[in-house]
Formats: sequence, structure tokens, C-alpha cells
Amino acid sequence: MEQTILVVDDEQVNRVLMGKILSPSYTALRYAADGEEALAICRREPVDLVVSDLYMAPMDGVTFLKNLRQEGLNPAFLVLTSQADQSQALDLTRQYGIAGYLIKPITNAQQFLFHVNTALEKKRLEQLAEDLMKQVQAHNLQLEQRVAERTAELVEKNLALERLSKFRGDVLNILGHELNTPLALLQGYFSMKPSADPAQAARRERIIQGSIFRIQQLVDQGLTNLRAGVDNPHFHLSLKPVDPLALAQSVVERLNGLLAPRNLHIDFDPPPPPSSLSQWDAQRVESVMEELLVNAVRATPDGGKISLVMKTQGGEGCLLTGGQEKICLFVENQGTPLTPQQAETIFQPFVTLGDPSHHGSGLLTQGAHGSGLGLSASRIWAELHGGKLAGGPLPDGSGNRFSLCLPNQPVR
Repeated sequence: MEQTILVVDDEQVNRVLMGKILSPSYTALRYAADGEEALAICRREPVDLVVSDLYMAPMDGVTFLKNLRQEGLNPAFLVLTSQADQSQALDLTRQYGIAGYLIKPITNAQQFLFHVNTALEKKRLEQLAEDLMKQVQAHNLQLEQRVAERTAELVEKNLALERLSKFRGDVLNILGHELNTPLALLQGYFSMKPSADPAQAARRERIIQGSIFRIQQLVDQGLTNLRAGVDNPHFHLSLKPVDPLALAQSVVERLNGLLAPRNLHIDFDPPPPPSSLSQWDAQRVESVMEELLVNAVRATPDGGKISLVMKTQGGEGCLLTGGQEKICLFVENQGTPLTPQQAETIFQPFVTLGDPSHHGSGLLTQGAHGSGLGLSASRIWAELHGGKLAGGPLPDGSGNRFSLCLPNQPVR
């Protein structure tokens, strides 16, 4: 590529002399008589090397050089100076990094060409180094971006693995808890003496078969959730037409058959049937009803009172708002009244009340308690149905009331 040289001197004879020395080797030569003219040329076109006298008017060589550098113009610069001004040339070398200086008048053409060639080669190498550095910086930036992208991918994959691990742990915990209630019912009914009454025997067999079927459903659904992984993070609901009243009656019947040894009975006065079937996951709603009633049994002293009230239009005490038809279940027991703090913390995972030595997930004895997952899982199922679950002390301090309210979504 052709290199441009600018010769700056206020004496024409010097400009002509330098031009004759340079012209055999360089054709892109420019000339200026002072700093102002030279600065205009540098602003107008790229210049590779400036050979400039110092003492000129109206703009001298030093002012010209300062203006070049201030404007970001950085051609190689050779100074023409007298023998007496070498110290000034050295100062300019240190301050502005000029390529060197030449003593006037020029008497040795070869030496002059040597300085010019050396300055241009140095400039070429500096430019090459600058270009290479820019390429290296651009390459490093690309590498940093790629590393950042790969790091972000790894972080996301690690988070996905953590979510998958937590999700599967939640499935196993909830599955393990939900298996406890039907297992407790099986244990209770198998421990009972066979009845000579055919109707009682058939009822006992029906409840046992129902509990076994529910356990199988829980296992199958749990394995399905484990295979689905985090793509199914909300535990799939299998919505089907459900008769809420029949569901509640079935749960009460199963539990009442086991409470005679404790002189307990769940009082349930069925309301009029709802106007339509509900679009619910029967298994999940059934597990919530069982959880609330089993907790009531464990909290109530022998011979105490447990009641279940169902309201098919929501009514007083309903946790849901809006004009949609609601179904609310209120479970009352005669256990120790909950404090306001306990009324909320019991719905958190792994929170249990009472003496840990009385732990017994599969027992219906007073004071027994489970793993602390039942109410937290029940609240999940209620909220996934668009409902709410809450609990707290009765106004008279005689026990506690748990309220489950679900929208009575008509079957589509």
C-alpha cells in the first residue's frame, strides 16, 4: 500500500531538496509551508509520515505537532532542527513520541532516506501491532461471551437438576404421606374381628377393597409424576365429574367404622345435594377431607365430639369470594385451641405440633401426629382446584375449626 509523506518547511529550497531525495522511492508526497497548511492537509487525508521544520510562521512545528496529537492524528513525525536545538528535539521525543530528529541542512541523502524509511517501518509495525491487539481483544471478547453463555447454560442446567431433585423429593414426600391414611384404615379394619352380620362383613370388605384401590392409584400417580419430572411441576390434576356429598359421606363412613374403641363418632348431617356435579380430582379432594378428619380424630379426647358440616352455597364462613357457587366443608374438633401463629405454621411442610415421641402417621390415637406434610399437601390440592384451606380456634375456645372451600365448577 502506498505511503504518504508530508514535507513541512517555510523555505521552498528545502522542500524541493527533500522532494528530490524522496521522489525516486515515494510518489505520494505532500508539501506545506507552515503548520497551519500542514494541519489542514492532515485533517483532509491520511498521512503516514511528517517531516517538519520547527521554526515557521504563523504556526511553528511544535504547535503543529501538539494540535495533531490533541486531535487524535498520529502520523510518524521527524523533526528538522539545527545543531543548537537538539535538546528541544529530545524533549519532543520524550513528550510526544516522535520518530526522531534530523540536523539541518541535509547534506547526506542516504542518511535522510534511512531515517525516513526507519520511521515509516516503525509506524507500519506499530499499526500492525495495534491491529493485532484489536483482533486479540475482539477474539477475547468473543471468548468471554462464549464462556458466559456456556456458564449460563451450566447454571441453568444445575438449577434444572435442583428443581428436578426437589420436585421428585416433594412427590415422594407427598406420596408417602398420602399412603399413610389408607394404610391406617386397612390396618384398622384388618384388626377388627370378622362380623357375623353379612351386611357388616360386606361393608368391611368394600372399604378394604376401596383402600387398596386408592393405594394403587396413589402409587401409579406418584410414579407418573416422577417420570414427568419438572415438566409437570404442579402435580397433575385428573378432573372428572364428582359428587361432593357422596365423596364426603364415603370418607366419614370409612373413618367412623374405626372410632368405636375410642368412643368417638364423626357427626355429619348431609345437606341437600348440590345443583350439579363438580369438576374435581376426586382422589385429591378425598385425601384433603381425610386429612382434616384424621387430624380431628387425633386431636380430640376419647368420648369427645367431631363434626363435619357441608354447605353447598358457601354461606357464612366461606373463604372464597365472588358469585360462583361454592362448596365448603367445616371440620370441628375438641383439641387444644391453636394460637394465631400455629394456625398458619401448621400448613408449612414438616411442621408438627405436640410431643415428637407420639409420632404415628398410621395411628388414630389421641396425640399422634404425622410427618408434617399432610396439611401442606392439602393446601396445595385446595389451591390447585381454585379453593382455599384454613384453620384456627373456635370462638368459644372449645377446640378448632378447619375450613375447606372449593368452587363448584360445573362439568364441561
